[in-house]
Amino acid sequence: MIYDLIIIGTGPIALGCITSIPDNLKVAVITHKNDNGYKFDSFGDKTYSERYGGGLDSWHSVLSSKLFLEYFPDKLNFYKSFFNFFYPQKNVDNKNFRPEKIFVPKKRISTTTLDKLVSQKRNIELIFDEILIIDESRNIILKSKEKKYLTKKVILAAGAIGTGKILNKSYLANLNAYIGNHINAYGAFNIPVDKDFIQPKYSKHGHFKNIELGSIKNHDYMSYLRPSLFDFKDPSQLGKFKTIYTRTKKEIYSTIIKSLSPGLLIEAFYNRYGLWFFANKANSYVQIEVSDVYQLDENFNVMVDKSKLNFFINEITKNSKFKDFSLDTLVSGVHFYSTVEKNNNIGNCCYDSDWDNRILVADSANIAKIGGAHHTFSTMAMASLAVHEIYKS
Repeated sequence: MIYDLIIIGTGPIALGCITSIPDNLKVAVITHKNDNGYKFDSFGDKTYSERYGGGLDSWHSVLSSKLFLEYFPDKLNFYKSFFNFFYPQKNVDNKNFRPEKIFVPKKRISTTTLDKLVSQKRNIELIFDEILIIDESRNIILKSKEKKYLTKKVILAAGAIGTGKILNKSYLANLNAYIGNHINAYGAFNIPVDKDFIQPKYSKHGHFKNIELGSIKNHDYMSYLRPSLFDFKDPSQLGKFKTIYTRTKKEIYSTIIKSLSPGLLIEAFYNRYGLWFFANKANSYVQIEVSDVYQLDENFNVMVDKSKLNFFINEITKNSKFKDFSLDTLVSGVHFYSTVEKNNNIGNCCYDSDWDNRILVADSANIAKIGGAHHTFSTMAMASLAVHEIYKS
């Protein structure tokens, strides 16, 4: 059998592609099944290198339009309709989709969303297998350990590392010396603040927060304030709460309750629901892209140069109004990007209009910059736009 389209991966970017697939195509979605979930920080963690998309049970809780509008400023209506597909609501002004705003939904996009969508589209077959190599011939051949799949077009959405691994082993791209990542950190603590200044705008399915976007020595960042209480005066205490957002709900609630930390509780409610409560002080929180700290070894394990990371944090502190950055307050990100340098016969259906290629990358594996703000939902929307444009006729 020859498929019209095969999507490799079942993460959020694959979901974006699926939303625009016409019913008259024969489609397969292939994923390397992995039940481990995200349980570790990306400092020295090897879990990511063994994963295709779909590792998270709740994919994303912060949505930004920045990356989408940077590449497709004239497609705001498409972004809005894509947004409303997941969060149907009335009277949401286009002003809320400006790059300097992020949306925090009450309900996250989860794997059940993809399962439901696939079940509704009878022309889509979900296959659990691990694609190792792409062989380009008259029809594209996808090879796993025991099987071959034929398709007219393939979209790689296996994550920046998974996609990079397949392209590199297929001689379709070369690994970059460094890979990009987002790192998150705190700056100044306990800043006096008028809470009316940071009051979120609420909608039916969540709330919109104002953020500040900027660049420090060509490294883009996103920053906003979080409520603070006395127990956040000691930055060293933040270590125990690193990557709390990557844990299960049970682990999150357990950590917050056991901490007996009013500050952590207040901040958790604000991040999730936009509720500031009675705190009249704030912590500055920033997410910054870095491009020369993380690497992949020959086995596709993520390596980090901590000396470079420390130097980078010191440079940011010197050149930013956000003070007191240190490795103590640092939370490494899970937004890897720019893992490969692709060859000319690979299209990129998220970041350019080269949608006629038969092999397309639909994640951040070969994009040089993702900006300081969260990019996942933007990438989902761009993948959906690409599939829509490819098959609209």
